[in-house]
Amino acid sequence: MSEEQPTLKETVEWFIEAVESARRARESKSGQQVSFHGDFASINPSSAKALDYWAARLKLALGKKCQCQLEAGDSACDMHGIEE
Repeated sequence: MSEEQPTLKETVEWFIEAVESARRARESKSGQQVSFHGDFASINPSSAKALDYWAARLKLALGKKCQCQLEAGDSACDMHGIEE
Protein backbone atom coordinates (compact mmCIF):
# COMPACT_ATOMS: atom_id res chain seq x y z
CA MET A 1 0.00 0.00 0.00
CA SER A 2 1.60 3.20 -1.15
CA GLU A 3 0.21 6.32 0.49
CA GLU A 4 1.54 9.73 -0.35
CA GLN A 5 3.58 11.15 2.50
CA PRO A 6 2.10 14.32 4.04
CA THR A 7 3.99 17.54 3.58
CA LEU A 8 5.46 19.44 6.49
CA LYS A 9 2.84 22.16 5.96
CA GLU A 10 -0.02 19.63 6.11
CA THR A 11 1.41 18.06 9.25
CA VAL A 12 1.78 21.44 10.96
CA GLU A 13 -1.79 22.38 9.98
CA TRP A 14 -3.10 19.08 11.43
CA PHE A 15 -1.17 19.71 14.66
CA ILE A 16 -2.59 23.24 14.92
CA GLU A 17 -6.12 21.90 14.40
CA ALA A 18 -5.62 19.26 17.13
CA VAL A 19 -4.40 21.93 19.57
CA GLU A 20 -7.26 24.29 18.71
CA SER A 21 -9.83 21.49 19.00
CA ALA A 22 -8.56 20.67 22.49
CA ARG A 23 -8.67 24.37 23.44
CA ARG A 24 -12.26 24.70 22.21
CA ALA A 25 -13.22 21.62 24.25
CA ARG A 26 -11.56 23.07 27.39
CA GLU A 27 -13.31 26.42 26.92
CA SER A 28 -16.72 24.95 26.11
CA LYS A 29 -19.30 25.98 28.68
CA SER A 30 -22.04 23.73 27.34
CA GLY A 31 -22.88 20.48 29.06
CA GLN A 32 -21.27 17.96 26.75
CA GLN A 33 -22.82 14.50 27.02
CA VAL A 34 -19.63 12.84 25.81
CA SER A 35 -16.37 14.15 27.17
CA PHE A 36 -13.59 15.17 24.79
CA HIS A 37 -11.22 12.27 24.06
CA GLY A 38 -9.06 13.79 21.31
CA ASP A 39 -5.38 14.56 21.33
CA PHE A 40 -4.29 16.68 24.30
CA ALA A 41 -7.57 15.96 26.16
CA SER A 42 -5.96 15.21 29.50
CA ILE A 43 -3.05 17.64 29.72
CA ASN A 44 -2.61 20.03 32.61
CA PRO A 45 -3.35 23.78 32.23
CA SER A 46 0.29 24.89 31.98
CA SER A 47 0.97 22.36 29.20
CA ALA A 48 -2.22 23.49 27.43
CA LYS A 49 -1.02 27.09 27.59
CA ALA A 50 2.34 26.05 26.12
CA LEU A 51 0.60 24.15 23.30
CA ASP A 52 -1.55 27.19 22.51
CA TYR A 53 1.59 29.34 22.39
CA TRP A 54 3.38 26.98 19.98
CA ALA A 55 0.31 26.59 17.77
CA ALA A 56 0.15 30.39 17.49
CA ARG A 57 3.85 30.53 16.59
CA LEU A 58 3.35 27.86 13.93
CA LYS A 59 0.43 29.84 12.47
CA LEU A 60 2.74 32.83 12.33
CA ALA A 61 5.39 30.76 10.54
CA LEU A 62 2.82 29.51 8.02
CA GLY A 63 1.70 33.06 7.33
CA LYS A 64 -1.78 32.43 8.74
CA LYS A 65 -1.26 35.04 11.41
CA CYS A 66 0.90 38.12 11.65
CA GLN A 67 2.94 39.23 14.66
CA CYS A 68 0.34 41.93 15.40
CA GLN A 69 -2.35 39.30 15.87
CA LEU A 70 -0.09 37.12 17.99
CA GLU A 71 0.61 40.05 20.33
CA ALA A 72 -2.98 41.38 20.33
CA GLY A 73 -4.66 38.06 21.04
CA ASP A 74 -6.05 37.19 17.60
CA SER A 75 -7.77 40.47 16.87
CA ALA A 76 -8.03 41.41 13.19
CA CYS A 77 -4.97 43.09 11.75
CA ASP A 78 -5.71 46.31 9.87
CA MET A 79 -2.06 46.90 8.99
CA HIS A 80 -1.40 43.61 7.24
CA GLY A 81 -4.93 42.75 6.13
CA ILE A 82 -4.93 39.31 7.71
CA GLU A 83 -8.38 38.39 8.95
CA GLU A 84 -7.82 34.88 10.39
